Amino acid sequence: MCRWLMPPSPCRLRRSCFRCVLVAGLVNAFNIIDGFNGLAGGVASLILVGIAYVAFKVGDLVVLTASLTAIGAIAGFMLFNFPRGLVYLGDGGAYLLGFWIGELLILLVARNPQVSAWFPALLCSYPVCEMLFSIYRRAFVRRSHPGMPDMAHLHHLIYKRLVRWLVGPGLPASHEHGNALTSPYLWIITSVGVGPAVVFWQKTLILQIGCVMFAAAYVYAYVRIVRFRSSRWCSLRRGAAPFSGPYMMPLHKNTFWVNFAEALLLAILGTVPILMSSFSGPWL
Repeated sequence: MCRWLMPPSPCRLRRSCFRCVLVAGLVNAFNIIDGFNGLAGGVASLILVGIAYVAFKVGDLVVLTASLTAIGAIAGFMLFNFPRGLVYLGDGGAYLLGFWIGELLILLVARNPQVSAWFPALLCSYPVCEMLFSIYRRAFVRRSHPGMPDMAHLHHLIYKRLVRWLVGPGLPASHEHGNALTSPYLWIITSVGVGPAVVFWQKTLILQIGCVMFAAAYVYAYVRIVRFRSSRWCSLRRGAAPFSGPYMMPLHKNTFWVNFAEALLLAILGTVPILMSSFSGPWL
């Protein structure tokens, strides 16, 4: 993606800033999708498996080892987070997952020219689409500040429109089960992007088409769920009670920019030293 949007140039500072913005965006994307038990951890595991597979194919032991290490750490976390939610990822954990994956993708593409620069785009298509569509929905559809969080993310709609029948009033156990049953829907959606990315990791044109198709499918599925037109087989029960609509959570309007600034600082502190000490590639 970096090579396509900004070809190599003598200006190292320009390329480094662009990489930091990309990593910061991925960091915030994982923070956005961290809404249910096992969701962010499962999505990160699927993406890391794809990174590990391609790293194995190209013989990049550094990226392979780092990917497998992260998968092992997430597996230990998932034992306590899914399905019961005894331990939560939190903002710091979501930031760390996004940062780790972003750095590994940059290293993988920069150290191995045979890996298409569009491989990371399709591999992370679900969290990236969720972040971009959330910004669009808040800023242009609702005419509100992008930093005002809402309950209109895809995982929220799936929970309230397709899984909500499990939640009964005053039944925390039922709510817990419904919470856990939401994540597999998003795991499947993530696999739709990870699968083709892993198979066609060298085919730039196919990866580009895959990104467009995934974005179109995401919007189509979102609109159908919002309008109660999701297929019956998607819902765990027919005729679920309608959801009154997404509601806004009271939070300071500058939260989005504060979070983005924190993620950007994290990317700056980690990207430049790691990349400059690990390799000397065309992006540098």
